[in-house]
Amino acid sequence: AVPTPPPEPEEDPAVAAAALVESKRLKAELDRKRRDDAAYRKLLAQRQKLPAYELGGAVVAAIRARRVVVVSADTGAGKTTQVPQMVLDDCVDRGVGARCSMVVTQPRRISAVGVAQRVADERAERLGETVGYAIRGEAKRSARTRILLCTTGVLLRRLQCDGDLSTLSHVFVDEVHERDVATDFLLIILKRLLEKRPKLKLVLMSATLNAKVFADYFKKFDPHVASIPGRAHPVQAFFLEDALALTRLKVDARSECAYGGFKSKQASRNGFRSEFAGLTKRDWATRLPDYPDETHASLSALDAACVNYELIVKVVESIFAEQRNGAWAKRCFSTVFDDRDGAVLVFVTGLAEITATVEGLQKSEKLRGIATIHALHSQLSTQDQQAVFKRPPRGTRKVVVSTNIAETSITIDDVVYVVDAARVKENRYDADRGLATLEEVFVSRAAARQR
Repeated sequence: AVPTPPPEPEEDPAVAAAALVESKRLKAELDRKRRDDAAYRKLLAQRQKLPAYELGGAVVAAIRARRVVVVSADTGAGKTTQVPQMVLDDCVDRGVGARCSMVVTQPRRISAVGVAQRVADERAERLGETVGYAIRGEAKRSARTRILLCTTGVLLRRLQCDGDLSTLSHVFVDEVHERDVATDFLLIILKRLLEKRPKLKLVLMSATLNAKVFADYFKKFDPHVASIPGRAHPVQAFFLEDALALTRLKVDARSECAYGGFKSKQASRNGFRSEFAGLTKRDWATRLPDYPDETHASLSALDAACVNYELIVKVVESIFAEQRNGAWAKRCFSTVFDDRDGAVLVFVTGLAEITATVEGLQKSEKLRGIATIHALHSQLSTQDQQAVFKRPPRGTRKVVVSTNIAETSITIDDVVYVVDAARVKENRYDADRGLATLEEVFVSRAAARQR
């Protein structure tokens, strides 16, 4: 049975009167936008095409009826930007807009700032009015802010000062599948808080969410589970053998990334050994008969666990090439049309790897003057992180080299190509030494699909 929380204290009549006035103001403002604001109506028409908006009515009704709602939505559905807005608009339309005060947690600073800016733009407002953000050392909000994007750490800090979150009506925990210590700790506290706050609503959201796990954790509150399909663009995937055939890069036993080489030994420190290790050129020729001999030779020597910066640079050069006359160039680019302005997103594992990749791209003669190169990682300032969303100068194309920070929550909307090293750094526990270690491992299939 759902636990019966203690009754909340009666509200001061003066506070109730002020809330009524503010609710009327919010309703009048929203009605004016819908009626007279052409920019808002244009953006609303775009929002209505998103799956999260189309199915949002049922989600909003569930949030109104239940105390805990679990939302599982595929990539591109628009759940992060649409669901909080629709909850706010529903409250405003019902004349209780002033009672609506929500926080939406994000795992990273760039996500909080980027989503806040996007939602403010969709509402045809300046950031800091109805929509704001708060991250460590920086905030943009006002007394009128109803949707606050913040990092998980900021909400935990707020709980230290206001243990009941007495001023909030809704808490959205986004990207809950990432399961870091801060998010798990927050869920423990919120579960206890729901027993004390009868009017608090909790919404858990993620793109790759095992909904049942979280529904079971909050089962005493009878959670509603909603699923929203995605709107992913058709993606054609090419693999290591295609990259080697396209670039004609030759890897032999002397290469750093060859089996037994320096990078190969580093990559195999965690004990992982690829099932392809030990295959000869003849074995690869049997498996991949349509590929050239030099590709078979390179595959027999190359350790796929190594991040090969030279190969990444050559793939990016092939994307920028004016002439695509070779057989493999036609095979790889035949389905891409009018891509001359499309950005290139490169996934590598960490700051050192980003630096090495950026240096390689900057040294390339073929990219000089036509590529605008950006690095994207959590240690950059907010201003530097926001630069990746801007369009490059005319006549150039944007290349963004990122960690898995670009995997969730943020969308660089002009990306046409993704070059994925398929590696990620994860915290692991070494039981023999009793230490936590940061190890480079292959990404999961779910993460690769997200990328």
